[in-house]
Amino acid sequence: MKPHLRYTAVVAALAAMASPGLPPAAAAGSAPVPKSQKTVIDVAVGYTPAAVMGLRDGSGSLEQRLNPDSRWHPREMKDEIKAAARQMNETLANSGVDARVRIVHTFEVPLYVGNENPMELAEDLRLGKGQAGKLAHQVREQSHADLVSVWTNPGLRRQPGALTGTGNMPMDPSAPEKLAPVKVTPRTDAYAYSAIDVFLAHEKGPGFTHELGHNLGLSHDKATLEWQIAHVLPHFAEENGASESDVKAIEEQLRNEDTPPYETGRGFVTPDAKYFTAMSYVQVCKEHAKKIGAGPDSCRYSGTYASPDLHTKDQDGQKLGDSTSDQVKVLRETAPIVAGYRSASDVALATRTRPDLPDARVEVSPAPPHKKGQRLTLTAVAPDSWKLRRWHVGKNPKAAKNPLRLPYQGQTVTAEFTCEIGVVGGGVGKEWKKLEAAALRDRKSLLLLEQVGCPIAPAVRKKNGNVSQEFDGGVFFWDARTKKATFDPDA
Repeated sequence: MKPHLRYTAVVAALAAMASPGLPPAAAAGSAPVPKSQKTVIDVAVGYTPAAVMGLRDGSGSLEQRLNPDSRWHPREMKDEIKAAARQMNETLANSGVDARVRIVHTFEVPLYVGNENPMELAEDLRLGKGQAGKLAHQVREQSHADLVSVWTNPGLRRQPGALTGTGNMPMDPSAPEKLAPVKVTPRTDAYAYSAIDVFLAHEKGPGFTHELGHNLGLSHDKATLEWQIAHVLPHFAEENGASESDVKAIEEQLRNEDTPPYETGRGFVTPDAKYFTAMSYVQVCKEHAKKIGAGPDSCRYSGTYASPDLHTKDQDGQKLGDSTSDQVKVLRETAPIVAGYRSASDVALATRTRPDLPDARVEVSPAPPHKKGQRLTLTAVAPDSWKLRRWHVGKNPKAAKNPLRLPYQGQTVTAEFTCEIGVVGGGVGKEWKKLEAAALRDRKSLLLLEQVGCPIAPAVRKKNGNVSQEFDGGVFFWDARTKKATFDPDA
């Protein structure tokens, strides 16, 4: 069975069918989060280039899939992240939970290559695998974030059960093979990652709030469990070639959620299907609404987690929970623990290298933790045949002064490298520069760039116009007659 067909991924998935326009209904008698808040959960949010592009032109959104000619209103990633954090904090406040999230760092996952599937990505994030996973772990350590969420643009699938989000539920760190959720403790801090479709992070439903809820130990409602088994599981089995025994094993693991780590940790949908809470699926609510003949205003987001002490703000004043759905009680226990996964006072300057070559690094002195305004010294260490081209402090380019000294202001500093020996113009130069540019965007080109390396000798031009230049990994040839360049690693 493939590693991404895990219990944690399946039970934490957010349904693809989202309800447009989900007006929050604040809980009666709830108060805003006090400014003297002590429980602060620090979150780092990453995003793929495809997610950024999707917000700008609508590519991958449900609106554009249903109507390619529809007018898209461009949005910026920074605004979406702020809005999602605001929705999470409003949900906590409406629920009466004395906690809030704080975005401590945002970062791009520049070389994540794949289908942008949040389910697969969340597993890479947890294990620190691949470019995305390694970067997420580095960012978490440098920013000392308690939780990390990465936003992708998978494009909403037409099949039932398509997944658009997943969040790690805490597991037993001493026996992860058991695949059974456990209560949140300081030792479950490895299960602190989530991934979400950028279009469902907040606007079409409480995606960001939902996935972080899983990190905090919360489960779905029982109806959602049955819906997962009926709709999600067959879809995954077909997509991943799972055997019948694998499917039965996953179903058994899913049904184990009938006794979640917290007896009151379930989500809730009101009996009349008017409202669903943060840890329930809107699609499940809609199916229930259809069965009972509920009106067109059904399945609105309550703006809360589940609790029998909370009520809808309409004239009916229905309870938003029951004896198995008191997630507020759970959050009051788990939020302070998760907020202590990493010390908020211990922060470190975040650094990157471009291209992200194995031996390239930035050394920072003094060592973390760092404080705002503290003077830091950054030294770029280049791989063989490479040299520092320039620095980027945030988005601002700086000269190639090495070491670089600057005050710490919470920014990310990037060291950009280039070759010590320049690449000749013409065919060889064009091909190498195209490869260098592509290596900043995708993993395959980066691996090829690592293989080719930099020139180790000047270019040689023959009488017939052909050009050759020796690189770390072989020789580039340019044919004057065909106007084509080729690379021979064995030359």
